[in-house]
Amino acid sequence: MLSCQEHQEKNGIWSIDYSNFTHLTQFHFLIFHPMQSYSPPNPSLWTGRKSEGKLYLHEKVDFQTFGDLIPEEIPAFAVLGYCCDEGVKRNLGRPGAVDGPDTIRTALAKMPNHLPEEISLYDMGNVNCL
Repeated sequence: MLSCQEHQEKNGIWSIDYSNFTHLTQFHFLIFHPMQSYSPPNPSLWTGRKSEGKLYLHEKVDFQTFGDLIPEEIPAFAVLGYCCDEGVKRNLGRPGAVDGPDTIRTALAKMPNHLPEEISLYDMGNVNCL
């Protein structure tokens, strides 16, 4: 088996082999390299009509990259997309689910904001299927 560094350089993912541990026999765990499996949020998806206050969701949303969000005492919602067509392809369907998260964001942006002022809304970007 390749070392973690060699595997990462070859495939762009980290591979950790825990087979040397007796209590974790034949256990293999993959950690995806964040630069290949993650896309930061795209603010251009969040557009819509302008208002005097934050009457629409595109005016309320804040953008945070996956590792930068600091836990808050204030309640919040976060949008994290999962872009993947693998299930569709394997079942001989029509690909297109990979575009779903960004399409949902575009639709959400134009919706009215009924969230209380003290609740935050974050767009965290997308996790991409490799």
